[in-house]
Amino acid sequence: MEISSYLANPLFDKILKSGASIAARKFLKRDPVAAQEKIFSQLLVRGSKARFGMDYGFPELTRLPFAQAYHLYRERVPIRTYDDFRKDYLAKAGRCRKGDGNCC
Repeated sequence: MEISSYLANPLFDKILKSGASIAARKFLKRDPVAAQEKIFSQLLVRGSKARFGMDYGFPELTRLPFAQAYHLYRERVPIRTYDDFRKDYLAKAGRCRKGDGNCC
């Protein structure tokens, strides 16, 4: 049986639309704020092991409720350009790999 004959079948059409309707309802039940809070927390955990995260107290932030952690994050972490980040972190990492003792 060719795919076009399946698509022309009214039962298949009804099943397909029903599945799409279920998927749409699940999507609409999602809470975008909760999803962002979860991702923020996951990023803090990952970042807490990095030099940048240690410099800005991410390990402490991971133990706080979202609202408090987010507030402190915004206070502590400056907005910076990629060039600023490169100078402060990536250039130092390159020196460390070359054996320069002044890594921190």
